[in-house]
Amino acid sequence: MTEPISSQQANKRPSPLGALKVVDLTTDLGTLACRFLSGLGADVVRLEGPMGDALRGKAPTAVGDSGEEVSLYWLQMMAGRTCQSLDLESVDGATGFLKL
Repeated sequence: MTEPISSQQANKRPSPLGALKVVDLTTDLGTLACRFLSGLGADVVRLEGPMGDALRGKAPTAVGDSGEEVSLYWLQMMAGRTCQSLDLESVDGATGFLKL
């Protein structure tokens, strides 16, 4: 019989996709795929336009710590990702995209 793995041991295990970097440019149709990738350890960066991401307002919502409405869908789907705002139409935004 094997002993259960402690959380400390689990954190030392390499993640299956730990060496992968994903730039997420998906619509709401692709958010689940990127959620799976981040859950498997990939470094997922969600790019948002200058006006933000429309998914931030998707229902259902709840009042967050700041007192503003927060999309529960957004919180779940973006878990494990970082978000970055880039205007891909500008030179600076295009340069930032290429750096990713």
